[in-house]
Amino acid sequence: MVLKKGFESIKYFVMKDTENELDAWKTVVQMRTFAILLAAYSCLLMGYCVLFIHPVSFLVCSLALIAALIGLGLTYGENRSVAGEYMFFTSIGIVAFGVFIYGWNSGVQHFLFVFLIYYFMLDYASILRKIIYGIILLVVRLGLYLYTMKYDAYFYVMSKDVVAIQIINTITIFALCIFLVSLGTIKSQQLQEYCDAERRAAVHDPLTGLCNRRALFERVHQVTAVAMADIDFFKKINDTYGHAAGDKILQQLGSLMQEYVGPFAKIVRWGGEEFVFFFHDSDIEEVQNRMQELKKLLEHECFRYQEHEIPVTLTIGVAQKYEHESIYDTINRADQKLYKGKENGRNVIVA
Repeated sequence: MVLKKGFESIKYFVMKDTENELDAWKTVVQMRTFAILLAAYSCLLMGYCVLFIHPVSFLVCSLALIAALIGLGLTYGENRSVAGEYMFFTSIGIVAFGVFIYGWNSGVQHFLFVFLIYYFMLDYASILRKIIYGIILLVVRLGLYLYTMKYDAYFYVMSKDVVAIQIINTITIFALCIFLVSLGTIKSQQLQEYCDAERRAAVHDPLTGLCNRRALFERVHQVTAVAMADIDFFKKINDTYGHAAGDKILQQLGSLMQEYVGPFAKIVRWGGEEFVFFFHDSDIEEVQNRMQELKKLLEHECFRYQEHEIPVTLTIGVAQKYEHESIYDTINRADQKLYKGKENGRNVIVA
C-alpha cells in the first residue's frame, strides 16, 4: 500500500522556475524593443515633419518620442506590469492624437493591431484582462473611425505626404509584428528545449544515468516480468572504502547492467543500492536466465576504486506479471522474493 501510494504521488513535471524565467526574459525584451522601435518611428516621423509638413507636427512627434523613452526607462524597474500598462495606454494615446492631427488616411490607427499582439504576449496579464484590453482597442478604433467621418484632421496633409507617412507606418508596423511574433516563437522553442531537458532530468538518476521511478509510467502497460536486485553488503562497502567508492560502484554497475540487459528491459535505480528490471515480452524463465547470466558476469567483473579491487554480488527476486495484476503488486512480489534471497545467504536468484 505504501509503495502504491508512493507511485501515485510521482508525476511528470517541468520546473516552474524555468518557465517563469523565460517569461520574464521575454516580457522585458518585448517591452524594451517595443519602446525602442516606437522611439525610432517617432524620430523618422519627426525628421519628415520638419522637412515637409507643418512644423507644429514636430512637437507631436517629440511627445511621442519622450513617451517611448519613458516607457523604455520603466522596463529597467522591478515591476514589469507598470512598464507594460504604461506602454499600452500611452501608445493608444499617441495613436488617437495622431489620428486627430493627421486624419484617418495617415494610417496611424493600424498600430492598434500591433498593440493587441503586444499586450496578448505579456505574461503577467490574465486572459480576462487581455480580452478586456482587446475590447478597449476595438472601441478606440471604431471611435476614431466615427470621429474622422464627422470631423476633418487638424492638419491638411498633402497626398504625397500621406503616401510617405503610410510607408513609414507600414514599415514600422510590420517590423513590430515580425519582432513580436518571432519573439514568441523563440520563447516557445527555448521553453521546449528547457522542458525536454527538465523532463529527461526528472526521469533519470544523475549518478548512474539509469532511469528512476518516474520512468516506470512511460511503458508500464507493456511490462511482463519484473526483477528486483540489491547489491549485497553495500553498506559495508561504504563503511570500508568510503561513500565515493560506493558511488563509483553504482556507476560502474549501472553501466554494466545497461550494456548487458538494456536491449531487453528498462532498468530503474529504485533507490540506494536497489535496481528494478522491467522486462517486456519476456517470460519468467527467460528473465531468470538473463539474471543468472548477469550474476555470472559480475563474478568475473573487476570493480576498482583507487588501488582497491571490490567484489560485487547481487541478490535478485524475480516475478512474472499476471494478466490482471497491477504493476505495484508485481513489484511487491519481486521485493518479497528478494528479501527471501537475502535471508538465504545472498548472491542468489529467487523466482
